[in-house]
Amino acid sequence: MKAIYFFFLFLFALAFAEQRIYATYSVVPVQQSTLVLQASGVVETILVDVGDFVQEGAMLLTLRDKEQKAQVAIARAQLQALRAKHEFARLQLERYEKSASVIDSNTLDKIRLETQSLSGELARAESALLLQEELLDNLTLKAPFAGVISKKSTEIGNGVVALNSPLFELQSNNKKLVIEFDSSHFGKVATGDVFFYNPSQSLMITKVYPSVDSGSRKAKAEALAPDLPLANGTFGDGFIEKRKP
Repeated sequence: MKAIYFFFLFLFALAFAEQRIYATYSVVPVQQSTLVLQASGVVETILVDVGDFVQEGAMLLTLRDKEQKAQVAIARAQLQALRAKHEFARLQLERYEKSASVIDSNTLDKIRLETQSLSGELARAESALLLQEELLDNLTLKAPFAGVISKKSTEIGNGVVALNSPLFELQSNNKKLVIEFDSSHFGKVATGDVFFYNPSQSLMITKVYPSVDSGSRKAKAEALAPDLPLANGTFGDGFIEKRKP
């Protein structure tokens, strides 16, 4: 009788174990980025520090911009002068066209060509101003998303090389668990399954990676954890429990 009892107990334990898959986890931000600038220059102002929360679009850092501001002013003045010149030519052409019957056709054609030429110059001047304004904007670093500054890698007066000088690291407040489990269970875990990161607290799996990591030979999944009271970088272990049908 005892043998039968232990046999059924063993079967129950085996079935229960098959429903649970051991896994490890680490807490990471949903978004994280190393921020760089598209322009080279010298750091003039730093507006944030490590631990600061910033909104999307907030200004973080600027490079020296005196020369570029001058280029913008020059381009704007040239555009304004061309607009005035083009407007004068346009009005002159309208007057001549109204009197076309008494004006030499060659003179009218000449004025028409001059007006068209000025239209082309005006379009190029508008593009030149937009370019100079964009180059000026590139001297300012703004937050691409809301989050916390987790690292600062520069100081005022430091040189910056375009796209090659890390300035800050930014992490979103929203977190997720990256869950790893033995590759023998690959294909068994699905979205909607539950991961217990401690015996009484769990999160629903929202993503399963489509392949096994070639380095660790582990399968991976993710669970969003917006209110998780664990710091980024925290790690531990738990188990995955299959969603009940």
